[in-house]
Amino acid sequence: MKNKPIRIVAFVGPSGTGKSTIVRRLLKKFSFMTLITSLTTRKPRDSDIKITRRRIREYLYMSDDDFDKMISLNAFEWFVGPHGNRYGTPKDLLDKAAFGHNEAILGKKFSIMIVTPLAAEKLFKLYPEITLFFFVCPVARAEIERRLVLRGDTKEAVERRVKDCEDWFKNSLESLVPYIYLKNDGPIEKTLAIVESYFI
Repeated sequence: MKNKPIRIVAFVGPSGTGKSTIVRRLLKKFSFMTLITSLTTRKPRDSDIKITRRRIREYLYMSDDDFDKMISLNAFEWFVGPHGNRYGTPKDLLDKAAFGHNEAILGKKFSIMIVTPLAAEKLFKLYPEITLFFFVCPVARAEIERRLVLRGDTKEAVERRVKDCEDWFKNSLESLVPYIYLKNDGPIEKTLAIVESYFI
C-alpha cells in the first residue's frame, strides 16, 4: 500500500477520537499537504481547523438555503447529514486534489480530507488507487466524553456522538474500504509517526 501513487489522504472516525488534531499537526509540519475544505450548515467550533498563514480552513459555513442552492447546481460530489447538520464536498475541489497536482513541478503533494464513513465509501469508489484511508478508532468512553465536553458539545450531542463511536467502528469492519486503523490513545507523536510512515 505504501507504493500507491497517493494524492488524497482521508481520515475517518467518530467524534472525539482526535482526527482534527492529527490533521492539524500534519498540516503545520508539512508544506506539501493541503486540506480539502468542506461546506457545512453547522455553526463554527473553536476546534475547527484554521491555519491562517497558509489560508487553510476545514469548513466554509453557509445557510441551509445556500446549501440547497449548491445541491440544485449539482456542485457537490457528495453531501451527508450526520447529527442534524449537512456537510458537502465540492466536485471542483475534489477533482483538483485528484488530478491537479503536477509531480514534475511540485514534487510531493497531498490533499487531506476528514470524512464520514458514507463519504469514505463514495471516495473509495471514485479514486481507489490514489486515496489512503485512515480510521481513527474510538478510545475509552470516558475519554471521548471528556474531549467532546472540552470542545463545547452539549450533553445531548455528547450522548449521540458516543453512540456513533460504536456504530461507526462496527461498520468500518464490514466495509470494503481498505482502512488503516489508528489507536490515538497515547502520545500524539506516536500516532503521527505511523501516519507519516505511509507517505514520507
